[in-house]
Amino acid sequence: MTNLNAPIVIDISQESMIRSIDNSLSCYPYYLARLPHAEIHEDDDLLWIDSGVPIYFFNGVFRSTIAAGHARQRIDAIIQSFRAAKQSFIWQIGPTSQPSDLPQHLLAAGFQHDESEPGMALDLYHFQAEDVQPSAGIVVRQVVSEDMLKDWVNVWAFGASDHIPLLQQMYAQLGYQDSSYRYYVSYLEGQPVATVMLFLAAGVAAVHHVVTLPEARNRGIGTAVTAHALAEAKREGYRIAILTASEDGFNIYRKLGFQVYSTIHKYVYHV
Repeated sequence: MTNLNAPIVIDISQESMIRSIDNSLSCYPYYLARLPHAEIHEDDDLLWIDSGVPIYFFNGVFRSTIAAGHARQRIDAIIQSFRAAKQSFIWQIGPTSQPSDLPQHLLAAGFQHDESEPGMALDLYHFQAEDVQPSAGIVVRQVVSEDMLKDWVNVWAFGASDHIPLLQQMYAQLGYQDSSYRYYVSYLEGQPVATVMLFLAAGVAAVHHVVTLPEARNRGIGTAVTAHALAEAKREGYRIAILTASEDGFNIYRKLGFQVYSTIHKYVYHV
């Protein structure tokens, strides 16, 4: 079962890093469960959520420990539930997911491969935020007001402008005053240009939603906002930080000290 409020993980062995990545990512539905219409289900073998938000990657299965021989039966049951809700969704798979041939079962059931990203982890004990020097004019701030939250959403969702009104409503409902998740915005000469979210769960610090506007890239801004969030996690005593890396962000995270420990796959079912 997923332990959302697990003690801070101090074991930095390879096995622990792999497990920490999966455990943290599988906690993400609990963050979304704060939405007013969300329905979260924690079964013995699956953790899944219908968030009530009609965007597929906010809905789906985030932990799988299905017994051998039962994969197709469980997959079909989940598909039926999301079909009834008329909601497309994802199925996330990491190295601790079971059974080992789950991807083949998903494809056979009509899923499509959505993305595969490296699961990365960092020992914060060796992380020094002062080694990251942001560009002149950059200020990183934690979101502490509704206006700042709007800035965060506008930057994070800049490539999906049609969804911004819905996302503004969603993030307003989630709020910004919960201790387990924080949003940070980089401002360049007063204008919001980059974002990051820090999610503290399963005993580790997860970095999500690192985005820099195209016109502000290649200036160290994304690195600066990420380093700021990592420094906050370190100050609170966290030993391990985790993330999944996009192709654009991979080199940034390597420079910060993150190492690859696994691959996280996502499959999508379109209803």
